Amino acid sequence: MPSTAVHEAEPGILVVDHRFQETEELIASFLLPGEDGLTLVESGPASTLPRLLEGIRAAGFDPAELRRIVLTHVHLDHAGGAGSLLRHAPRARVYAHPAGVPHLVDPGKLLRSAARIYGDAMDALWGEVLPVPADRVVALEDGAGLPIGGR
Repeated sequence: MPSTAVHEAEPGILVVDHRFQETEELIASFLLPGEDGLTLVESGPASTLPRLLEGIRAAGFDPAELRRIVLTHVHLDHAGGAGSLLRHAPRARVYAHPAGVPHLVDPGKLLRSAARIYGDAMDALWGEVLPVPADRVVALEDGAGLPIGGR
């Protein structure tokens, strides 16, 4: 397995390439360190969790340092690994749009829908999608601000 690629997109924003399906630049997460803690934007799928964890470490951080996991939406390529990632980030909370929160807490409907499209490839593509505990999810309304890394 090739090592995870990590690079700085701009000062204070690190990109972790998940190398999804052994291909570069298909799925990435963004790591933002700051005085307010370590933030990750997009968990990616559970199938690439080892690469994500490797990338966080390669960037000089421990996944346990994560305080926020921000999800732009709940599709499996962006958020499918959030529940699994929380096992490595015991103090992190997941931030998502209110419409996505129910799917994070109970991913059953989302998984059944995806299975109609991906069939037997579900596990290879997305891995085991674990629920996010409701007490670790923060709903962000449209237009809400979230200060991250001095931004």
